[in-house]
Amino acid sequence: IKSGEEVWLSVSIKNDEEKVMAMYGNIEYNKKVLEPVISDSNSNSVEYKLGDNWTIGDVSILSEKTDENSNTGKVSIMFYTTNESRSVTAAYIKFKVKDDVSVKSAKFEAKDIVLYNTKYKEIQSNVENVTFNLKIYQNSSIIAIITIIVIIIILIIVVFLISYKKNNSKMNEKNKEKNKDIKESLKTTVKEIDE
Repeated sequence: IKSGEEVWLSVSIKNDEEKVMAMYGNIEYNKKVLEPVISDSNSNSVEYKLGDNWTIGDVSILSEKTDENSNTGKVSIMFYTTNESRSVTAAYIKFKVKDDVSVKSAKFEAKDIVLYNTKYKEIQSNVENVTFNLKIYQNSSIIAIITIIVIIIILIIVVFLISYKKNNSKMNEKNKEKNKDIKESLKTTVKEIDE
């Protein structure tokens, strides 16, 4: 991922013991590097797509009173389905990497995750906080410099070829003139010999 690009964070649930029908919790992210993409319909809601056969979802920005210098932002998540043949991926949440970031990675962390089964009972599980690192590649000026160097090299080659072609055509003209002079000289010499 590069600065300024958007990324879809996949939220997937795999529990072989019981069917998970609902999920609640929070996702923390580095707000100095990432920002959730705000939904067009609600300024407090984050853009997301539900997975196959998931019926209800909500991703909201948590506006906790935190230290202004804190790097941590939070979104709350809630996904629900009544369909037992739903996909493992509950949803995809859209984030954007901020422009001109100076770090090489960012972290997402799922916290306080609660799962419910088909009987709407909380599943006793060993869900721990899950961390996911996102690699960020800078829109580096090195790429721009390399591109400029390649363009300059191409221009130099083109100028050289044009110059070579002009010089070559001038040489051909000079050679034609010399050949013409030699032919004339030979004709004159042959005439003198004949006389």
